[in-house]
Amino acid sequence: MHTWSLPADDTTTLNVRPTRPVPLFVASNRPEGAREVGRQALSLLTLLSASAESLAVLESRLREHRRGLEEGGHAPDSAEVAVALFAHVAESAEQARAVARPSFVKFADAHGVPDGASDYDTMEERGTALLGDPDRAIETLHELAALGVDEAILWMSFGGLPVDELARSFACLEQRVRPALAIG
Repeated sequence: MHTWSLPADDTTTLNVRPTRPVPLFVASNRPEGAREVGRQALSLLTLLSASAESLAVLESRLREHRRGLEEGGHAPDSAEVAVALFAHVAESAEQARAVARPSFVKFADAHGVPDGASDYDTMEERGTALLGDPDRAIETLHELAALGVDEAILWMSFGGLPVDELARSFACLEQRVRPALAIG
């Protein structure tokens, strides 16, 4: 961080420009879409949900994105991959489930999904959401990194989840999960 001091009578105007462009991600949940995103050397945003049978679905999208980068003559590291997934982390899996499952059901109902409870259970079981205790969250994030995911976008405010529960989940992520992911 830079600090400048200007004399009180100075009329200097500072125009500060961003130090980097706003990152641009293109969303696709289909492998053929991910491939085209790669051909254009664009970064990929994809969503994991209850319809993803496993992380193999994500792996297929990422493989196609890399294939598109290669076909377009772009370096493998010329574009990033972000995955968006539902998340609620608590001190125990039982606490996370007790808080997040009812809110996810409300969210699903509001979006016309008939069996939100089953969808929550499916995502929790398959590891296609960041749901549970810190150890499970760390394991899932390591799995995502191993697949080539650069960014995880956590959808944590769903179905009217109480703000105090969100705050507890944020704190759990900050205090228990993030330190375990530190590199170096």
